[in-house]
Amino acid sequence: MAVGCKSFKMADDGLSVTIRTYPCPECRQDTFFQVSMSDWQRYEDGAFVQVAFPNVSSDMRERLVSGICTKCWDKMF
Repeated sequence: MAVGCKSFKMADDGLSVTIRTYPCPECRQDTFFQVSMSDWQRYEDGAFVQVAFPNVSSDMRERLVSGICTKCWDKMF
C-alpha cells in the first residue's frame, strides 16, 4: 500500500480505485480521490507520483506523498 494511503477501494467496474489518505498531521482531515486502476498499479510498482498520476492535481499528489492538505500547506509556507 502507498505511503500516504490509509486505504483504497476498487470500484465495481474494476477500472478505478478510490484512495483514502491518512489524516493531515495539522488539521486531521482525510481526503478521498479517485484514480484509474492502471495508474494505481503503476504507483504501487514504484513509479514517482507525478508519473503515476499525471491527471491528478499537484495538490492531491502532494497530499499522497507528504500527507499535508493544501490548506495547511499554504498556512505553513
